Amino acid sequence: MEPEQIRRLIDECFTYLSSAQRSEIFDALNEALLSPKNAAVRAPMIDYFVQPALAVGAAQQRLAQKALEEKQMIAAQFLAATLGMAQEEQQQLSAVLRQGLLPLANDLGQLMLAALER
Repeated sequence: MEPEQIRRLIDECFTYLSSAQRSEIFDALNEALLSPKNAAVRAPMIDYFVQPALAVGAAQQRLAQKALEEKQMIAAQFLAATLGMAQEEQQQLSAVLRQGLLPLANDLGQLMLAALER
């Protein structure tokens, strides 16, 4: 797999991350792949990265295609699941949602954040 293909995979599968964050992922992975000490394991390293990346991209697409009512139901289930969490954990989760670090459609992430911060 060529570096351009890896970059395209990252850009397509991790759309919820900023361009800078996607560049960081590419740079770190590319550096590891180019390291002479990893020459014997380059192909497994690529496979190890590609499969989860494709799964994340597919899951993100499925979530994005859900109807608003389904997204609201997911947000309500999310709220119910977080009610027993300590306030500090809820704040950390809010920060992660605010930063867009989860592979969620933007509107679903916002619904979940709104539910958590009620």
